[in-house]
Formats: sequence, structure tokens, C-alpha cells
Amino acid sequence: MNYISGVIKLIFGFGALVVAGYGFNQYFGGAEKALSRLENLKLGGQTTIAEIDTQVLEVHFKRFTTYSLKYKFKANEKTYEDSFSFDNYSALDSLTGFVIYLPDDPKTSSLHINYELAKARKEANDANSSSAMIWVGILLTLFGLFNLFGAYRSFKAKALRSTNTPPPILQKPPPYPDKSDFV
Repeated sequence: MNYISGVIKLIFGFGALVVAGYGFNQYFGGAEKALSRLENLKLGGQTTIAEIDTQVLEVHFKRFTTYSLKYKFKANEKTYEDSFSFDNYSALDSLTGFVIYLPDDPKTSSLHINYELAKARKEANDANSSSAMIWVGILLTLFGLFNLFGAYRSFKAKALRSTNTPPPILQKPPPYPDKSDFV
């Protein structure tokens, strides 16, 4: 039973540390990196025609809905595929059918650079003004470390229990046969 408990604690511990890392990343510059990437894309990007998929993927999570649209484009004699995520259909109104990409890294692209820049600026401002992400990171780090320590103790207890018998060399030797057994 301790083995299963240890595995569960291990999973929760690592999961909490991953989410804590995301919280720290958002607070300490993750949103600024995305904003910087998009600003570099707008300044130094090249434009080409995009082949846009007509099917829109719609994802609902409680009261939040997001949409995603896939597109393909050719650059440097290769075909690249990416997706454009948006919060409402009004973002599609000003879609031109052109994609902007970085010539040295075509995987960095945008179908709607102005929309994505505005969204990244808002996220960067929210991450800087909110201290919630740092507290989420700290609390989840403590929770994760607590669970990892609990998993370590569970596995250690299991290992100690399975080695309760001394090694054969330290065990009591069997009794010698009596002389009456040889008659």
C-alpha cells in the first residue's frame, strides 16, 4: 500500500512543480518574451500567402471559450503549419489571408500580428501587475516538495520493511545432527 501511496505522491509532487514553474515563468518574464518575439516578428518578418483551414476548433472550459484556426504557408521551399488562437469571432473580421514569418526561423509566424500583439501586451501587463502568479508558484513549490519528500519516505519505509530478515551469513546456523541420527 505504501508503494501506491508513494507513486501518487510522486506524481502530485512533480505535477505541482511543473505548474509552479509555469507560474514563476509568467511572473518573471514569460509574457515579456512572447511580446518581444511578436515585436521582432512584426519588425523583421516577411509576408506570404497563407492557406487557411476553414474548420475552426472551439474549446469550452467553464465560462471561457477559445477558438483555434490552422493555417499553412510555404517559406524557404518548405511547408510550415501553425495555428491562430482567438477569443471571439471578431478577430476574424480583419484577417487578410497573409502570414508573417521570420526568414531565419519560419516556425515563428503569425496570421494576425496586430491581434496577437495586443493580446501579448495585455498578458504582459497582467503578469506584471498581479502578484498572484508568484504566490501560486511559491505555494505549489512547497506542496510539490512536501509530496516528493512524502514519496521518498514511503519508498524508504517499503525498502526497510522488505529487508527485515538479516542476510543469510548473519542467520543462526542450523543445528548439527545428533550422533544418534547416524546409526
